[in-house]
Amino acid sequence: MLKLILTILILPMHIYGKDSFQLDNDHFVEELELMVTPGNITKKLIPGNQPIKLNCINKGWNLVGANITWFYKACGSGTNRGLCESAAIRSSEDVPLCGVTNLQPCSPRLSLDRPMSGLYKCYKMEKKAGYVITATLVNTFQLEIMDRSMKAPEFDEVPEDQTTFIGNTVVFKCKVRSTLPLHVNWYKQVEKLNAYGTIQYEKKFYQSLNVTEVSIKGDIQSELKLKRVTFKDSGTYACGAINEAGIRYKEATLIVHEAKDEDGRISKKSHYDEWKWALIASAIVLIVLLVKCLFCWKLLKSAFSIDSTSNSGYIQSRRNQTAQSRAVNRKKLEFQPETGNETSDYEQVFTL
Repeated sequence: MLKLILTILILPMHIYGKDSFQLDNDHFVEELELMVTPGNITKKLIPGNQPIKLNCINKGWNLVGANITWFYKACGSGTNRGLCESAAIRSSEDVPLCGVTNLQPCSPRLSLDRPMSGLYKCYKMEKKAGYVITATLVNTFQLEIMDRSMKAPEFDEVPEDQTTFIGNTVVFKCKVRSTLPLHVNWYKQVEKLNAYGTIQYEKKFYQSLNVTEVSIKGDIQSELKLKRVTFKDSGTYACGAINEAGIRYKEATLIVHEAKDEDGRISKKSHYDEWKWALIASAIVLIVLLVKCLFCWKLLKSAFSIDSTSNSGYIQSRRNQTAQSRAVNRKKLEFQPETGNETSDYEQVFTL
């Protein structure tokens, strides 16, 4: 795997938490080569003011007796540094927590009494000639500290109850506001938990209708569009909003009536809208079955025709053989002279 080599300068900076102290201003500047290997980031959601331990140990790495260094990059909620978009370290945003000169050695396990949101990276350090040190990335953790003062999602616009006719298009809308990353999805209330994508919430069952919309900024205006509605679309729909602080949802009811013409009479067309496609599908199935039956009938007829021809030929052959046999026998009988009616050899008469 291609490794990205970055060179940074470790400058005096403040360190927070249990290991909090300041580097000496007259400390000699060291040059550090960071071997950054792209990989997965372990994400953790931590309630505010809760201590946590991070373990540098990773599969495929032998860290026994190794020199370990932990770095911290501020990002994510509560830091005003933006999102944790990448695992790559930028020198201006890097803070060594331990394992460098004037800091105590690092343990593979990092204890944080008061963690902050951001990226925590564990490096294996190897010193080269002079003051050059090679640091290879072993593990990365992304912490999101949940502020207990944060609130669950709030609705600025809720879906409204609607009444429409068969064949029309219906649009439900909701607008949600949140100070945390937000997830919004649309659901339809169902009778029981029996299908894929069905969830239960507050003793009700809901069927998921669309892909969840996600907003890092925390504000979403969402729409649910139902095209060519039928009686089956009648029911209760819900806009569900979820963030780390809680769940909120708002419901709306859809009522579907038969279509009416300008005079207020029920349109005859509406009686056929729901089952016309069923008739078309049934007709197609019947046509396919009919074609198959005709094909099978031709095969059977051809088979019986061949059998009848062979049987009739065999019977005719037997009849011919029987007739020839009778003719031969009749000739044999006629060649024999009658008793008591002897004639000379020249006067004997044969009757054929």
